Amino acid sequence: MKFFFTLLLFYISGITYSQELKVLGKIVDARTNKPVKDANVSIDLSNSETVTNVLGYFELTAKMPAKLIVSHVGYQKSIVQLNRDQTTIKIAVLPILYSLPTLLIKDQLSFDGYKYAEEEYNTQMQQRRSQDTKTGNVINELPCMFPGGFSAFKNYLIGQFFKKSDSLKTNLSTIIHFSVNTEGILLVDSVMNTSEPDAQVLKAMFDSSPRWIPARQGEHLIPTHFIQTIDYDAKAQIFRKVDQQPEFTGGMGSFVHFIANNLKTPKEARKAGVKGKVFVQFVVNKTGELEEVEILKGLGYGCDEEVIRVIKLTSGMWIPGKTEGMPVKVRMSLPVVFHSL
Repeated sequence: MKFFFTLLLFYISGITYSQELKVLGKIVDARTNKPVKDANVSIDLSNSETVTNVLGYFELTAKMPAKLIVSHVGYQKSIVQLNRDQTTIKIAVLPILYSLPTLLIKDQLSFDGYKYAEEEYNTQMQQRRSQDTKTGNVINELPCMFPGGFSAFKNYLIGQFFKKSDSLKTNLSTIIHFSVNTEGILLVDSVMNTSEPDAQVLKAMFDSSPRWIPARQGEHLIPTHFIQTIDYDAKAQIFRKVDQQPEFTGGMGSFVHFIANNLKTPKEARKAGVKGKVFVQFVVNKTGELEEVEILKGLGYGCDEEVIRVIKLTSGMWIPGKTEGMPVKVRMSLPVVFHSL
């Protein structure tokens, strides 16, 4: 009999402990303490779900104990353990700061150029306007995007460094905080760890970004915050694939003729009977002058130095390469032949 009453008490207390209770709550921004509207609030492993109103309040029922889950595209997901004594609750959620992969501008970097994916932007914006804002009681969450993806944004930034490299004379290791507002416009919040002149150049690069696809929480567009780390070597060389290659004045026939008239086989090479090709690399800059003349594969015996001497004589004799009608730096490599005597 005593055993029966013990079981009965245990059963009754179990019913009491796991009873359904109404939970009243409020969701606020952890930084500003302002209400967060349109946040999805649900009870784990149940169908109990709702959305916060314009003042951040919500109401739902939960079988205690329970895990309450808060999600919002602009905030970190929050999970709170509830017990039967917690029928009113205030939850502070932290805004998400999306960290993009570090952008490294070092050594030699080539890129194909950048073209804004306008068709994708229009398609995505149209889809977001036409998509349902809710699935059941839950609001649909759509993250902020750059048309073409974040790899396209990286390519855009490389293109900006390509255009403005003459304005950046020192190495940089900087962190840029920016946000994308509800209209898809990028706004720089801060540029850290750099001088004011360089900060202004970097800010201009980001401020000129094409429109993004803003995040959407239900029927509302919301701002999104990002952080971009940049490591920049002032000696880095950025090259873009060109529409028109550099050309020697008068054509390659004139170039070959110039080399033949000016190249002299060194005495040391002549004595050793050296013959073959020296592969030389150089940059034709925007004015047709040469930079960074160097040997890729040499013959020795003074041949390499002679090739560098003669190639440097052609500086200023080149018509620069062009992309979209504008002169650009182009790296070239050519063989120079030494014949046996």
